[in-house]
Amino acid sequence: MSELLSVGISDATIARLKAELDPSQFKQACRSAVHRTMITGKALMAREVQKKLNVRIGDIKPVIKSRENAEDLNGTLTVTQKRIPLIDFIGTAPTRGGVRIKLYEDQPSMVLKHAFVAVLPGSGLQIDEREKYTGKGKKTKSGYVSRTPVETLKGISVLTTIGAEMATATGQRITRGLTETLEKNLLSQLDRFTK
Repeated sequence: MSELLSVGISDATIARLKAELDPSQFKQACRSAVHRTMITGKALMAREVQKKLNVRIGDIKPVIKSRENAEDLNGTLTVTQKRIPLIDFIGTAPTRGGVRIKLYEDQPSMVLKHAFVAVLPGSGLQIDEREKYTGKGKKTKSGYVSRTPVETLKGISVLTTIGAEMATATGQRITRGLTETLEKNLLSQLDRFTK
């Protein structure tokens, strides 16, 4: 996993707010504010990924993990190296010569020859390809046989798509927005106890 974004509030603001409230109420408000902010952060990061990849946001969110620290009023968003299955890309369809897939929003679709959509009991659909035949026996011109084992095809990882971009202006913009969101969420949660 790779840490991409970290969000927090200054220590002076935390000390001022702690003095105004009961410790248990302050802790509860902090936990709720950080949790809500990390949910917003996951959604913002998923939208940034969707601008590049041809994938639904719901398929991106499980790859983005959040770590929340309510005591210090900060949180971290990390992205795993897990690759997205090809069947999750929008517009994936079987064709006569293989499977048509579009990975990136700004690039045309391509056909993966010798690939096919497999229906598996319990786990749904996936895109597989037969391994090349290396032994003796009948095979096609391109080296494939129907009895060889299959290999599940995976797409690219979210981290390789946006990892470098999060260190630039996009990452700074999201971090600033999340810091403001954290402050708003905290004040909103604190208002519950002061009113």
